[in-house]
Amino acid sequence: ATGNVTDFETDQLFSNVQEYLLKIGKPVETISGLPNIDDDLRLHKDLDLFLMGHYAALKIGPGALNLMGGNASASRIADALPESL
Repeated sequence: ATGNVTDFETDQLFSNVQEYLLKIGKPVETISGLPNIDDDLRLHKDLDLFLMGHYAALKIGPGALNLMGGNASASRIADALPESL
């Protein structure tokens, strides 16, 4: 364990996205610091922002941080991209 804390709500990388979604009345639901993303790993249905790694753990499972999890995440995102374009 590295001591890394995963908390979507306090991660500075996503602060502007969170502010925008709060402003339009569609905040991101989190579970134990992880965002409740859809099956395509999209953060919000109205926003084409996809997540991988530890932020996709609720959908990918405990292997989300390893190579197999990265492959599974990339496959889901690739399948969802044509409908986003």
